[in-house]
Amino acid sequence: MIAIQKIKLYNFKKFREFEVSFDDRINILVGDNEAGKSSILTALDLVLSGSRNKVDTLGLENLFNVTVIRDFLSGGKKYEHLPTMCAEIYLNEQNNLDMNGNNNSDRRPSDGLRLLCAPIDDDSKYIQEILTQQNPNFPFEYYSVRFTTFADQPLTVRSFFMLVKTNQWRDDHR
Repeated sequence: MIAIQKIKLYNFKKFREFEVSFDDRINILVGDNEAGKSSILTALDLVLSGSRNKVDTLGLENLFNVTVIRDFLSGGKKYEHLPTMCAEIYLNEQNNLDMNGNNNSDRRPSDGLRLLCAPIDDDSKYIQEILTQQNPNFPFEYYSVRFTTFADQPLTVRSFFMLVKTNQWRDDHR
């Protein structure tokens, strides 16, 4: 059975950098108001769904860490310093070639899923024009939203469902 081992967040909502490991049986998120419990659940929902529509509905401006954006805009505003946002879900080892790889922040082979929001390099000219304006807005509209596995395979709701079904079939026939 597939289980989540840990989640890592970078520049996601409340968190500049965050990591938590999970028990394979039961987990309870406890904390004060505004501690980030809902942010963790939102990240899990987004990555597991692989849905660009959910990201668009929430809006990148509401998902990116506000402090990171503010610091970028009050700093040098250089294209090469544009922040990225990432949410990674590390799964227990399923030995699934479509999920296992080192396309993660640990740079170690693991099974997992990833959401990465980064500037679109092909649009660097437009982004640089925006950044040179007086009081520029952050160029969220020039960011890509990519859902992948740690094997750097594209992730969609259908592909994730197929990965889960394949692993269930393997478990049932061992």
